[in-house]
Amino acid sequence: MALLLTGARLPAQSLFDNDGRAARLTGLGGAHLIAAPDPLATAWNPALLSALREAQFALSIDQAFTLSSAGAAGFWPAVGGVGASVMKLSDGSRELERLSLGWGKTWAPFFSLGLALHGNRAGREADEETFTTATAGLILHPFGGRLPVSEELGSHVAFNSPLSPYRFALAVQASDIALGDRRLRTYYKSSMALRPGTRAPSLFASLEWQDDDPFSRLGLAVPVLPNFALYSSITDFKSRRSAVGLALLSERYAFDLTYSFADERLRGGMSLRLGPSPVSRAQQHYEEGTRLAEAQNYRAALRQMRHYRVYEPEDAKLRQLLRALAIKVDSEDRQIQKLIGEARAYEHKHWYISAALNYLQVLKMDRRHPHARSRLAVLQPRLDIYLNQLYTRGVQAFEEGNYEVAHKAFDNVLLVRPNYPRVESYLAQLRELRVKQAEEIFLRGLGYYSQKNYRKAISAFEEALSLSPQHEEALATLEKARAGLEQQQKQNDQLFAQAQRWQQRQQYLTAYNLYRQILNNDPDYEAARREIQALQGRIDEFIAVRMQAGERAFQQGDLAAAAEHFQAILNMSPGHREAAAYRQRLAEAKRTRLEGLMRNALSLFDARLWQRAVEAFERVLDLDPTNRFAVSKRNEALSMINLKDLYEQGERYYNRGQFLQAMELFDRVLARDPNHAEAKRYLDNAQRQLNFVIEQHFNRGLSHYANEDYDNAIKEWDRVLALNPDHAQSLQYREQARQKLEALQKLITP
Repeated sequence: MALLLTGARLPAQSLFDNDGRAARLTGLGGAHLIAAPDPLATAWNPALLSALREAQFALSIDQAFTLSSAGAAGFWPAVGGVGASVMKLSDGSRELERLSLGWGKTWAPFFSLGLALHGNRAGREADEETFTTATAGLILHPFGGRLPVSEELGSHVAFNSPLSPYRFALAVQASDIALGDRRLRTYYKSSMALRPGTRAPSLFASLEWQDDDPFSRLGLAVPVLPNFALYSSITDFKSRRSAVGLALLSERYAFDLTYSFADERLRGGMSLRLGPSPVSRAQQHYEEGTRLAEAQNYRAALRQMRHYRVYEPEDAKLRQLLRALAIKVDSEDRQIQKLIGEARAYEHKHWYISAALNYLQVLKMDRRHPHARSRLAVLQPRLDIYLNQLYTRGVQAFEEGNYEVAHKAFDNVLLVRPNYPRVESYLAQLRELRVKQAEEIFLRGLGYYSQKNYRKAISAFEEALSLSPQHEEALATLEKARAGLEQQQKQNDQLFAQAQRWQQRQQYLTAYNLYRQILNNDPDYEAARREIQALQGRIDEFIAVRMQAGERAFQQGDLAAAAEHFQAILNMSPGHREAAAYRQRLAEAKRTRLEGLMRNALSLFDARLWQRAVEAFERVLDLDPTNRFAVSKRNEALSMINLKDLYEQGERYYNRGQFLQAMELFDRVLARDPNHAEAKRYLDNAQRQLNFVIEQHFNRGLSHYANEDYDNAIKEWDRVLALNPDHAQSLQYREQARQKLEALQKLITP
C-alpha cells in the first residue's frame, strides 16, 4: 500500500477516518459504536467486543476490489471478547496502516469496558515511521445487559445482524490516545442505541468531536426479513453525506453491500462465524453444568451455569439453579475448611496418608484449590514412603492369610495412588478369596440352619451375600431361613408354655433356662423377659449354694474353683454384689500371692542363687505372663549363670518337654560359645521336637474338628498358639471352630 507521505514527520494535526472504509461502518455513517459487534470493533470501540458471543472473522473491500480491513475475534465467558484487526485509514490525502488488538468485558449488569492498542505505520522504506496509540471505550446499558442470544433475533438463527445487541445503551470512546510522542490528534465519540423490540428497527445516534469541531450522525437498521436487513445513515443532516446498505444473512455468513454518497463509492464486506453458534455454546454450558451437578461437582457446575448466564441472563429457572448451586458450594467451602484443618492436624502428628486423603477430598470438591494442591506436592515424597510401607503391610497380611487387613491396606493405597503397581493384581486375588470366604460363611450358615438357629443362619447368609452377591444357594437358603424363623416363633410359644409348666412344678432353674432359650431365639420375646425377671427371687437358692461353695474354696486357697463358682453366680445375676466383691478379693489374693512369689524370687536373686531365681521368676510368670519386670529379672539371672549350668538347665528343660525354654537357653549358650556342638545338637532337636509337638496338637485339633468336637479342637489349637502365636492355620481353624461352636452349642445355658 502506497502511503502518501513525502518524508516529513506525520503532522500532529492529522485526523484519519477510523471507519477504515469498512462496508457496514460506512453504511451506518459512523454511528456504529453500539451496533452489532464484529472483529473490526477493535479499531473503534473495543468495549463492543464484550457483546460478542462467538468467534468471527470479517473483512471488507472497496470498489477497486482491494482489501481495506480484516479481523478475527473470539469470546470466552470468563475473559470477555478478544480481537485483532488490520486496516487502512485515510485522512483524505494520506493513508495509514494499522494493526489493532482489543479486549472488552462486561463488568456489571449496567456497564462494559474495553481497551485497544494500535500499532501504526506511515511512510515507506526510508521515510517510514511507526508509533503506538490506544483507544478506550465504555458502554452503559442501564436497563440490563446484552439481549439473551435466544431472543436477539427472535426465532431466527441469522448471523451478525446489523441490529444493536442492547435494548438501550450509551457509549463513550476516546480514540488515538498517544503512547509516546504525539503524532495523531485524540478524538472522542459518544453514541446511543435504541432497540424497542426483538424484531423492531435499531436507531443509532452519535456525536463526535475534536477540539471545537463536533458533528453528529444518525443511523437506522431495519430487519426486513429473517435473512435480510437494510440500514442507512446521515451526517449533520446533510443528504450528500448519507449512505445506504443492505445485509444478507445466513446461519454462518453475513454479506454487506453499501454505497456512500459522500465519496460515491460502493463497498462490500463479509463476516464468517467460526465454531458453534451462541445458542449452541449456551446449550453446551447448560448441559455440562447439569451433568456436573448430577455428578455432585457443584463448584464446576456453578462455573458452567455462570457461563450460561452470560448467554441467557434473563432465564428465571437459571437464577433458582444458581442460588441452589451457590448454597451447595458454600456448604462445600465449610467442609473444605474443616478438612484442611484436620489435614493440618494430621500433618502435625505425621499422619501423612490421612492428611493426603483429606486433601484429595478437598480436590474432589475444588480441583483448583491451591493449598490442597501445594500440600499434596509437598507430601508426595513422604507419601511414597508410607504407600510403600502400606503396600508391604498388605502383601504381608495377604501372605499370612489376614485378607481383611490386606484388602483394607490395598484399598487405602488406591485411594491415594490409583495406579499403584500390582495392587489391582492382589485385589483380584482377594476377590477370588472373598468368593471362597463367602462359601465358607455360607457353609457356616448351613450349620446354623441345620441346628435351627435361624437368626444366626440369616446373619451368615447375609454376610456371605455381602461378599458374593450372586451366590445363588445363599439367596435360596436365606429365604428358607426366614421362613424357618417364622416357624420358630410358633415353637417359642410352645417353649413358653412348657416353661410355665416347669415353673408350676417349682423347677425354677429349668424354667429360667427355657425362658433364656426363648430369648436366645428371639430377644424381643417380652413375655419370656418378664418371667425371667419374676423368677429372679426363685433362683436365690441356687445362688446361695454357689455362694457357699465359692466361699469355701476361697478359704481353702483354691482360687480357680472359687473363681468358677462366683462366675456362675454372675452369669445368672450379673449385678450380684457379693460375688463381684469376692471376685475383687480373688484379684487381691492373686496379687498377694504374686507379691510373695516375687519377693521370694528377688531374695534368691539377691543371694546370687541364679538357677533357683530363674525358676522362681518363672513361677511368677506362670501366674502373670505379662509381668515385664519378672521377664527382665529372669533374663538377668540367666545371664549370670555360667555356661555349664546354663547348658545343664537347658538339658533339664529339654528332658521335661519344655522345648521353648530349652531353645532359649541353648541360644544363650551358643551366643557365648558358637562352637558348642552339644548345644547346637540340642537346639536342632528341640526345634524338631517343638515342630513335632505343634504338629501333634494341630492334627489333634483337626481330628476333633472333623468329629465336631469344637471345644477340644479349640483347646488343641490354643496349645499350638501358646508355642507359636503366629501359626496361621491354627488361628484360622480356631476361629472357624468358634463359629461352629456358636452355631451348634446348646441353647440352654446352665
